[in-house]
Order: sequence, then C-alpha cells, then structure tokens
Amino acid sequence: MTLRILLPLVLLAALACQPADDAATPPTGEEAGEVDVTRAAVDPEAARTVVEDFHRALAEADSARVLELLHPDAVIYEAGHAETVEEYRAGHLAADIRFAAASERELLDEQMVMTGDAVIYLSESHVRGTVGDREVDSRGVETMVLVPVGEGWRIRHIHWSNR
Repeated sequence: MTLRILLPLVLLAALACQPADDAATPPTGEEAGEVDVTRAAVDPEAARTVVEDFHRALAEADSARVLELLHPDAVIYEAGHAETVEEYRAGHLAADIRFAAASERELLDEQMVMTGDAVIYLSESHVRGTVGDREVDSRGVETMVLVPVGEGWRIRHIHWSNR
C-alpha cells in the first residue's frame, strides 16, 4: 500500500479525533490571540531529524541513542508483536541493529503530517543487504508517531511492516 493511499486514511483518523466545531463555543488559543508557546517553540521539521537520528543510531549500533530517542511510553509494533521500550531493549533491538548495520536502506517516499501536538511520519523504503547468511531485498513501510517533550521530539510509536 503506498503513501498515497495511507496518507488520506491517517488524516481521516486524525480528523476524527478532533473535537467538532461549535458556533456557541468562545474562541480559544490562537483564535483568541493567544499563542501555544509549547507548539510554537518546537519545530516539526526537527521531528524528521529524530527519525533520521534513530535510523543512523541503529546502523551505527548505538543502542543507547536508539533508546534515548524513544519516548518512555513508546510502543513498537514489529513482526506481529507489540513491545514496550523495555521489551524492545531486551528483545528486538539487538536484531534490528544487526539488520540495519548489514543492509542499505533506500528511502523511496516520506510524508509528515502534523496533527494536534504530534507528528505522524510515514515512509516507504527498499532494503538490500546480507544479514547473516541471508540475502535481503525487501520493501517496507514505516509509521512513527512523534510527540514534543521538553528537549524536542521523541518517538511515541513505531510500526514496521515489510515484504
């Protein structure tokens, strides 16, 4: 499924979570002349840098950096399982590092969607390499949800799928 199909679905889901407009409701926030300092102070493009840093840390076998970029309450969907950060650290992280270090990831397409206080990052990639004694030539999709924290953005959710 391409991003051209996924993006409208994600946007639809995000919009469904937004409160309905009510003409009787007084204006708040920017409508009332206020500025959301938290959101204004954090550049959404910096979220893309976190995604890039995450992939670089995997490829460079920097598990401490990988874990630092994850929100403490992050949930990782991979290989049909949902893992907490602690479960990921004790489980799939080592295999993901070996895989990233032994393969080349070509980014085919990416989209970033700002929704409320989160950024949804969507990408398609092509991965090639030799992992152990296995040749890899696969296409994959990745969804990351990033949320602002005091020091920038952190990854709150990852979902990987490939074929």
